[in-house]
Amino acid sequence: MPLFDIPGNTVAEDAKIDELFGPVINRNEKTDLEKLNSSDFKILILKRLSQLPLNARVSAISKIIPRMSDDKLESMVGSGNVRGAKMMAHYLGGTGEDMQVDFSDEDWQHLIDYANEKDGDWVPNKNPKFPASQGWEHKRGLVTNEIYNKEYNDIRMSSRPGHPNHTSYDEQMAKYLAIEKKIYHVHNQVGETTLRRRKLEDGTYEYQIAGEDFDFKQGNRDTSKVEYGEGNQREVENFETSRMLEAFIPELVKSYTVGSEDNGISQIGSLKGMANVGKPFKLGGRYIDKRGQKTEDKLIDIFKGLK
Repeated sequence: MPLFDIPGNTVAEDAKIDELFGPVINRNEKTDLEKLNSSDFKILILKRLSQLPLNARVSAISKIIPRMSDDKLESMVGSGNVRGAKMMAHYLGGTGEDMQVDFSDEDWQHLIDYANEKDGDWVPNKNPKFPASQGWEHKRGLVTNEIYNKEYNDIRMSSRPGHPNHTSYDEQMAKYLAIEKKIYHVHNQVGETTLRRRKLEDGTYEYQIAGEDFDFKQGNRDTSKVEYGEGNQREVENFETSRMLEAFIPELVKSYTVGSEDNGISQIGSLKGMANVGKPFKLGGRYIDKRGQKTEDKLIDIFKGLK
């Protein structure tokens, strides 16, 4: 029984896909794509597979990525892009089922602080499912790649001679990379988003991602252009990965090199054809911010934890 029994494929076509991708998703097997010795050879194979129907290739990607270990996927797309890649695969899979964001407490708290500091008031809800009568309000236009700006600025200032927390160039770059990982992890899931919130009886706030769609339709919608959205490119860990994706689904993505391969950035961008495959799905997420919790309720939580 093939790993990928794709409707419309011949047995030989399914076998080709299994032969190439099977070892990658089998975590107990030591062999993987490295057995195809050279980058050029791998890309040649993918170009040949690109002659298969687009729906077969899209189906294969939607099944491969969710089965890959995070470590394997991280080595290909970068540490900040793992969750985003899995969401892309979920979109291509076409089920349309809701998916939850994967934010740490730190991510949520930075997003909440950014929302509270952003110009404009929280607006009472008109959504009947989350009515203002129950305390729900929202704030739009939250650009999630800005939520760690304070940390960025602190690192930049610490590089100045005489700064009390002065760091070396190497230390500074390591801190930059760590912050970028957090930024990409959040931004590649929700991009620009809306938060809704309500105050609870114990003084805490409940926050939710409000009706966000993962749909590849954000950005420039000028259909006369091939590119389907200015700023739609995402950095990936290595140049080979972006070239491989372009070789496999050239109708949907385009690879970019910013600078040179010796000293540059690898990016992958979606073409407008991406909006016509897969199925959009709702992103959800819920977080209770206990930083405003009443003292007596904090004590109750502590005692509950001692039982």
